[in-house]
Amino acid sequence: MKPEPTGFPPKTRKQIAEEYGISRKTLYRWLNKAGIVLAPGLVKHEDLKRIYEVLGPPPLRKPA
Repeated sequence: MKPEPTGFPPKTRKQIAEEYGISRKTLYRWLNKAGIVLAPGLVKHEDLKRIYEVLGPPPLRKPA
């Protein structure tokens, strides 16, 4: 999968939840509370940017 020209490659909801160290269910609650509605499929750059702006950047996590 090629990265989008803007820098963020598309991600799954599971990948985003893992970045924050939470479950997908919790991610859905956070997004709902923030009023963010995502289209089906991979999360595109524009939506990722909005998620990171509203929820803040994911914490840095050490590799397992």
